[in-house]
Amino acid sequence: MGVNRLGKWLNRLEPRWGAEDKGGCKGCEPARGTWVGWLTRTAGGAGGRGASEELIKEEQVQVIVGMETWHEAAAVASIGNRDQIPILSLASTATISPPSTALRWPFLVQIATNGSQQMNCITSIPQSYKWKKVIAIYEDDTYGSDSSGLALLSESLHSIGTEIEHHLVFPPFSSLSDPQGEAKQLGLVGRDSVWIITDAISSLLDSVNTSVISDMQGKLVNAVPKGWAMPSEAKKLKIGVPALTSFEMIVKVVENSNGEKSNSGFCIEVFEKVLKVLGYDLPYKFEPFHRSYNDLVLCVGNKTYDAIVGDISILADRFEHVEFTQPFLSSGLTMIVPVKTDEAKAWMFMQPFTTETWIVTALLMIYTMFVVWFLEHQSNPQFRGPWKSQLSTALWFTFSSLFFAHREKIYSNYTKVVVAMWLFVVFVVTSSYTASLTSMLTVSRLEPAVTDIEFLRRTNAIVGCDGDSFVKHYLVSVLGFKENNIKPVDSQYNYPGEFESGNITAAFLEPPYAKIFLRENCNKYAVSGPTYIFGGWGFAFQKGSPIAIDVSKAILTISKNGDLKKIREKWFKVSSSSCSNVNSATDSLNLQSFWVLYLISDITSTICFMFLLIHILKNYHNHVQASQGNITTPSIRSLWSKMVNFGWYFHNGGTRTPGTAPTIDGTRDVWISRKSELVSPSEIPKKFEVSQSLEIEIVRTG
Repeated sequence: MGVNRLGKWLNRLEPRWGAEDKGGCKGCEPARGTWVGWLTRTAGGAGGRGASEELIKEEQVQVIVGMETWHEAAAVASIGNRDQIPILSLASTATISPPSTALRWPFLVQIATNGSQQMNCITSIPQSYKWKKVIAIYEDDTYGSDSSGLALLSESLHSIGTEIEHHLVFPPFSSLSDPQGEAKQLGLVGRDSVWIITDAISSLLDSVNTSVISDMQGKLVNAVPKGWAMPSEAKKLKIGVPALTSFEMIVKVVENSNGEKSNSGFCIEVFEKVLKVLGYDLPYKFEPFHRSYNDLVLCVGNKTYDAIVGDISILADRFEHVEFTQPFLSSGLTMIVPVKTDEAKAWMFMQPFTTETWIVTALLMIYTMFVVWFLEHQSNPQFRGPWKSQLSTALWFTFSSLFFAHREKIYSNYTKVVVAMWLFVVFVVTSSYTASLTSMLTVSRLEPAVTDIEFLRRTNAIVGCDGDSFVKHYLVSVLGFKENNIKPVDSQYNYPGEFESGNITAAFLEPPYAKIFLRENCNKYAVSGPTYIFGGWGFAFQKGSPIAIDVSKAILTISKNGDLKKIREKWFKVSSSSCSNVNSATDSLNLQSFWVLYLISDITSTICFMFLLIHILKNYHNHVQASQGNITTPSIRSLWSKMVNFGWYFHNGGTRTPGTAPTIDGTRDVWISRKSELVSPSEIPKKFEVSQSLEIEIVRTG
């Protein structure tokens, strides 16, 4: 599309005002006591200055009207300043006037249409027709009135996303014998051209001869040399369709015996759905393309085709040639490999949990065992006695609790709280273990034969891919495969044979292709390794095409209303019945599944442990104070000595008098104290031995 800004050349073709006298004053007549001088076009330019002086001196005019260009207005405005005569200029204000204009020419008054508003009106036409490129045509004059107005036009066009593709500067039209003929020779008035003209030309159409009018008929009042002509039934949108795609469910081109071609597949259905919500008719025709995808992109770039409909991946280097729409399907690169059945293993019972989970569970069990022993040691006889007996009792209690088979009696209320929380942990963990192990033992598991791309590179394995796509280049330049280790596969039906014959170890496919392949071969193959993300699939149009934006909006519309999702499910959904025997491997339960539960149990045990420890330390402190009141002992003892005394106090339910040695029975682990304490009869052992002086066994309850 082109925008014409030709200044006043029509006036030069057919003058609006004639020079009726050498003074250049036409129709000078009084109005309410004021003489007005009108400068005709033949009096403009350098001669306008002399004509204006003559009007002022001889005709005694008080106002001068005229000057349709800036250089005419500037010449006369200085005269107006000198003689203080108002100068009313008809020059367009499309130019950007400097701020000092009002100070420089205070008697100059601009009465033409505001140029900025006019440019906005002109811009509204390309915006309405969605023209993205225009050609600006203007006259090269000394004062640059047209070129400076071009800045306003460019800014206004930029605001609507339209750019000036070319600038066409005409010489002063006074030097052109036939400007309209010159425009025809340049191909600017053809059927594919629309002209937009400013009011400086349109206001003169009533005064030009009929030949000029006839030349401008049928052009919209606008100029679009070589612009974006919308498709019509006479000239339909020419769309290239890839005919060599490896997967017919994506795009399929069929030609019958009569030479008639039909197109089907996922991409075709998406495009047809887009046309229904586009908002206007888009006549088009599909043409099969039998070369590579990159060649097809180049054919749109050189305008052989208007667009591409198919499985075209949006890539950075392709942006240089075509305009992509919004992607209608995500794309990337995945690795397809054969699967193998995972036979039962001797250590299968360890797989429900990860190694980390097993270790943390064992540590929590040991910590819980220690806390239970600590809480029950002083009050529960089953947790007393020789060290070996105490350790075996604590271990048996903890392990038997895993199966809720413990029989030991619990005395301390603190212990009851700890054991209750621990049994809840045991219930959750054992239930999860049982479910996971059952799934692993009873379900047939299929595992990928290859899980690492590095293994393929290291072993120089042969891999397959679509020979006509960009994938081969990506495997070599990005993933580091050797070119001679890549085997092109022409059809989706050839991949199973290539795998079974050992020609390829893995195949690299875009996710839509992989879904279609696994839809029919899910019992033998699986996706393995990471997915490398690309820009998605989109339709491609010529650079700057306004249709690309409309199609992008339509894609977003069908994505929002769910139509696109339905089409995807129709073509890519894997049948549950065809893959009923295939189950993904059950993952081992990791620590993330239990860490909150483990933390609660650990906090509960620690709190109970701290409460009892504080209680015992308080009692020990009171006992030490009482003992020191009766027996003279050194006031300063080592930390180790204090720890030993507290250990004996905790272990035996009492403490020896500071300064004396404990007496230990050789057959029973009994602590003897010289100071007797009152205990209940049931807590006094049947047999006990004493030293040479009277001694009583102390048994402290918790």
